[in-house]
Amino acid sequence: MLFYSFLALAIAGSAGLTYGLGWYAHPAVLWQAPLAALTLFLGLTLAFLLFFAIAALLVPMGRQQMRRSTFYGGLLRAFCGLVFPLAGIRLEVTGLEQLPTDGNYLLVCNHLSVFDPVLLIRALPRQARLSFVTKQENFDLPVVRQFMHKLQCLPLDRHDDRQALRAILQAAKQLQEQPLCMTIFPEGQTSKSGQLLPFRNGAFKIAQRAKRPVVVSVLENSRAIYHNLFRRRTRVRVRILGVVPTEDVATLRTVQIGDRAHAMMAAALQADGA
Repeated sequence: MLFYSFLALAIAGSAGLTYGLGWYAHPAVLWQAPLAALTLFLGLTLAFLLFFAIAALLVPMGRQQMRRSTFYGGLLRAFCGLVFPLAGIRLEVTGLEQLPTDGNYLLVCNHLSVFDPVLLIRALPRQARLSFVTKQENFDLPVVRQFMHKLQCLPLDRHDDRQALRAILQAAKQLQEQPLCMTIFPEGQTSKSGQLLPFRNGAFKIAQRAKRPVVVSVLENSRAIYHNLFRRRTRVRVRILGVVPTEDVATLRTVQIGDRAHAMMAAALQADGA
């Protein structure tokens, strides 16, 4: 939406200049109209990106946020909406009608690339307040770390079992106390082959302790973004496959929940030949 808003403003501004400066009456200089539109569009885009960077730098450092920031969540979503068309990313989303209406659930998804979190942020409805449990290394970059704190994301050290357990317990606490969509990639890493990897089923303890349902989803073709970026369009699909209801989450073991979610993802990917 932001991309098309900027494009419309640029075209309108170019038309205004064409009329105001009398270019329409002089064919020899009429070529300046599309150049003006492009300049205005790039100017608006750069201004927004500058605002985005400044906003990130102004996020106070320190402890985890008590509540997820609506402002920074909306800003990141708008940023994705602007960058995706520029990068040639076409996002197709299906199955949203299966999402729990209260927006309070654990979302699990396969993991193909570094683009996956922002793809999910853009794919899910605006009212879905996504937070992530993500690897510790993602918190090493200052601007990224600051944004993650504002979005109530949690670092998980895959090499420290105690810290990983603390992250799981904190995620469950946040999911239980707030209307969040807590998101985790249960494979624990990106799949270099593109094939679905075995799950680390400790991720499903979040839903068990919070007494919340598990929404199972799959991403398709996000790895192709690397090769196509700014060269040609990449069609990426996000599909909501189904929900493991709270009643089943309460009675099943974590490995059983993981097996069910893994089977759902594997069947969907196999059916599409992914």
